[in-house]
Amino acid sequence: MKLIQQQFILLAFFLVLFSCSDDNDSTLIEKSTAKEITDFTIDGVKATIDKTTKKISLKLAKQNLTSLTPTIQISDKATVSPKSGVAQDFSKAVTYTVTAEDGSKESYEVSVSSTNTPKSDAKEITEFIIDGKKATIDKTTKKITLSLNKTDLTSLTPTIQISDKATVSPKSGVAQDFSKAVTYTVTAEDGTTTAYNVSVTGATTSTNISTFTHNGKKYEIVKEAKTWEAAAAFAVGRGGYLTEVNDKAEQDAIFQALNKASITMTNTVAPDGGGGAYVWIGGNDITTEGSWVWNGNNQGSGTPFWTGNRTGSVVNSAYVNWGRQTNSPVDASSKFNEPDNFGTGQDGLALSLNGWPLGFAGQWNDVDHTNKLFFVIEFN
Repeated sequence: MKLIQQQFILLAFFLVLFSCSDDNDSTLIEKSTAKEITDFTIDGVKATIDKTTKKISLKLAKQNLTSLTPTIQISDKATVSPKSGVAQDFSKAVTYTVTAEDGSKESYEVSVSSTNTPKSDAKEITEFIIDGKKATIDKTTKKITLSLNKTDLTSLTPTIQISDKATVSPKSGVAQDFSKAVTYTVTAEDGTTTAYNVSVTGATTSTNISTFTHNGKKYEIVKEAKTWEAAAAFAVGRGGYLTEVNDKAEQDAIFQALNKASITMTNTVAPDGGGGAYVWIGGNDITTEGSWVWNGNNQGSGTPFWTGNRTGSVVNSAYVNWGRQTNSPVDASSKFNEPDNFGTGQDGLALSLNGWPLGFAGQWNDVDHTNKLFFVIEFN
């Protein structure tokens, strides 16, 4: 009986032992290796996914790609970074990384392009013609100048060439009064604009021009009243520029020639200059108030000679002859009454012929550049 009990106990031991062995041999479940982007959509447009190169491409009908939000479908049990539904800057390629359940990774490069062609920003006047004669176009200053052999400039019709897809106002083929400067505005396809200032000068008779020389240079006194800009354009058309006075000797030579030119004072008056008679010379502060430059051809930035108002100062030891209470030569103690920008807009430099309450004949005054005055041209 005792032997049977021992055998039974041994059998039970082996049964328990084998039962534990079965538990240890149970099959392990493998984690997924799937890590694909299966769908990539922005604004309802599906991208093309190249499963071999792992590149995703998409075209959208919009120009701004800097903040787009994609919807992304990926393999089951995988994750993606950056996440679906998060805005990204697609103006450049964006890399998305898909991580499988088992931790392995796959990277996709996403490129988005626009199907919209950017609108042109070109807005140039490339050609300006009146009566078959081409104008000179300064692309930097946006100034157009033209000299014609005619005296009546009040109704001239230009032919204008402009950038592709742009428009111009006033239009080409429409007559304008060019006895004064005319502004043309070119509008690009994208809506941006550029303004051009057009000055046309006409023929003058020899009786209206007095010629003199100084220090080997030729000068002309033109007895036709024009605005400062129109006078500068006229000077350029004749191959010169509004005179730029660099020293007292030149100043004296110009003033002496003016006194001999038989000028009718009432034909060249600046009302804002104390009602005196003046002629234009080549200085202005049109670009920046208080920054006076010699710019007799009205092109480029010019050469600075004075900064500030009447209490300002010369630039680079330049010669000046602003209006003052004395007619003695300028020195370090001189106190000027001009420039004063009286009433604003006094941006043209004029030389007085007969004096005004704040200065003597021969001295300089700043007057409104739209006054119509006689002028002095200098030739190199």
